[in-house]
Amino acid sequence: MTPLVDRLPFALLGAVPALVVMLLVDRLAEARDEPRWLLRHATVCGALVIVPVLVVELALVLAGVPLRGHDAGTVACAAFVGAALPEELGKAACLLWLLHRRVEFHRRGDGIVYGARVGLGFALVETVAWSLTTTNPRQLLLLLLARACLSVPCHALWSAMMGYAVARRRIDGARGLGLAAAGAIAAHGSFDFGLGLAQLADQSADAPAFVRGAAVALLAAVASLVAVHALLQRARTRDRIDAANE
Repeated sequence: MTPLVDRLPFALLGAVPALVVMLLVDRLAEARDEPRWLLRHATVCGALVIVPVLVVELALVLAGVPLRGHDAGTVACAAFVGAALPEELGKAACLLWLLHRRVEFHRRGDGIVYGARVGLGFALVETVAWSLTTTNPRQLLLLLLARACLSVPCHALWSAMMGYAVARRRIDGARGLGLAAAGAIAAHGSFDFGLGLAQLADQSADAPAFVRGAAVALLAAVASLVAVHALLQRARTRDRIDAANE
């Protein structure tokens, strides 16, 4: 086993995908004049969510919940129960704690920006952790490319869904966070389930099953992107109406 100190430089490269996506999110934040300190707080809060998530996952393992295996049922359990459920609920709690009563949080679109930042904070730590598993440059490059193109942006999208719901609760008194969290869990679980099926198929050299699993993951990612785009358009419309009525 390679010592941790020798693997650390490789692991730090795992921060790159999340940092790149943060730059894209920050362009939207700058257009909305969001305070930089609150954006940083959202990122740090999202990163810290990994701690209770790990505790929950350990508790599930100790309780005998099947999170490791080589069949579709175990893959589904790991995807929805072991990953999506604790991670998205943790991020939802983070958004409520951080933003619900802040005076800076006064437009519906703000929820999407800060929600994305929370998700990226989580994705940054998760990708660094994954990067610790290899020192092979080729494997690390493939890992970073895969996470940069799919996992990291998806974490931002899933949290953005819930961020919008928190904004609607804060501004309009609307109840929708539970539904948004359910949607994020469903999208996240489907994404991980598809990747898990693709991984199983790759190990058994089953090309058709690999394509099916990859298609499920890609469909979940695209559906998440479409959903957040629609929410952003809705937020902009409602925010413009409020601004015109002031």
